[in-house]
Formats: sequence, C-alpha cells, structure tokens
Amino acid sequence: PDVDTTDATTGAIGTRSYGNDHAVVVQFAQTAIDAWTAAGVLPTIKHFPGHGYASGDSHDGPVVAPPLEELRARDLLAFQPLLSDDVAVMVGHISVPDVTGDKPSSLSQEMILGLLRYEMRFTGLVITDALTMGAIADQYTLPEAAVEALKAGNDLLLLGSNDPADVDKAAGAIETAVDLGVVPEERFNEAIGDPRSLRANRHHNRSLSAAVAVNGLSSHTWGLPSSQRLAFVASLLTSARQLCLQPNCFSAACAKRSRNIRNEEPR
Repeated sequence: PDVDTTDATTGAIGTRSYGNDHAVVVQFAQTAIDAWTAAGVLPTIKHFPGHGYASGDSHDGPVVAPPLEELRARDLLAFQPLLSDDVAVMVGHISVPDVTGDKPSSLSQEMILGLLRYEMRFTGLVITDALTMGAIADQYTLPEAAVEALKAGNDLLLLGSNDPADVDKAAGAIETAVDLGVVPEERFNEAIGDPRSLRANRHHNRSLSAAVAVNGLSSHTWGLPSSQRLAFVASLLTSARQLCLQPNCFSAACAKRSRNIRNEEPR
C-alpha cells in the first residue's frame, strides 16, 4: 500500500494516499497488509521516506522532499508503526538534501542503511522504485543506477524495463562492480539471501530476493547450452510464481546464479 501522507488529491501521489493524518494512513495500510499477508503475499509499503509533499513527480524528473525534521514530524510517523518482517519497503526516488544531498533516497546509503535500517531498525526486504523513472534516468544510465542502488542497501531492483538487453547490462554492471570491489562482496551476499530459507518461509527477512526472476531473463545466460539456459530460467520463474511476485524485478541473485551455472561443466 501507499503510505505517503498528503493533502493533495492530484499530483504524483494524489488519491493513492489514505490522507494527511498519519494515524488514519497507518490504520488503512495495516488492514491491507493483514489481508495480503493472510493470502501469502508480501506487501510493500511506499514511497520511503515520504513522497506526499515532494516538489514534483519522480516519474518525470528529479524531485526534492522536505527536510528530515519535517519528515520525522509527519511522513515517517506513517512508516514506523508498519515496519516489520511482514512487509517490504520501497524507497522513493526523492532527494532529501540534508540527508542525501543531490542523490535520490533510493541510491543513498545514508537514507537506507542509516535512517531506515540503523535508526528505524527495519530488517526486511528493501526494493527500489522503477529505475527507468525520470528522477533516475535523467541522471544515471540503467547499469549505473543498478550498481548504485545495490551499493546503497537495496536488496531488489525494479528495473522498470521488459527489454532483455537492459537486464544484461544491469547484471553485467553489478558483476563487474562486485569483482572490482565497488560493491562489497558482503553487501552482494546480503542482498542475495538464502534460497532455501526463502522456500521455507517467504517472509524471512531479505531472503525474499534470492529467487526473483526477471522479464526477458533468458537472454542473461552468457551463451549457455540450451538445456542449462532453459533450466535456469524455469527455476527462477517457478520461484517467482511461488512468491506471488511479478517477474519484472532484478536481484543480485540473478547475477550470482548465472555466474555459478556458466562455471559448471555442460551436461
């Protein structure tokens, strides 16, 4: 559910919001979360740290949110009570200059690892908003954004593209960044999680990112024999269906899984 608070009935958030009273937002959002959780679906609350009073629409280009103290007094009051392992958090492409500088929150370690994880004690899955939105695309290429998003603390990257070539580019950039130490191996492994834990409990912290498939992933297999390529894609798509998630997200697990497979002897 959208847990942004806002007075506006039009604009970037508009009627997607439950209103300008954080207590009402929490009440309605919790009802939605309980229903989805009961149905075996992991809900995602968005757009952290609050898009309701931002300067514009992040679909169109860079936007700025109010200062952190203003967010603490209003927007974050809707997020904090909802943070648990029963939800994921989508981080918005909104800059908070006194925290993130010119960077959007979705690419900011200070926002994700500092505020969301350390201060607000959130231990669940963190996902980006679509990396093809104007607030990102106006400043970064998709491969650059993918690397920055993973480094910043996101576990799951919403590419916002159905083009297999974009998946290849993002995966290749992440693999190179890990090999060069731009993205620490620890951060990479943290985002991957444990697929076995995932199958046992789909709400087990960040392990949810371990088996999420990508639209067009069949191209991202680096010349594997057809039998291995089909098995790879089928296994990821099956996992995505089991998670009740749309298969248009990218996780670091995709890069690692494909790397492991291409190092195996052909069968």
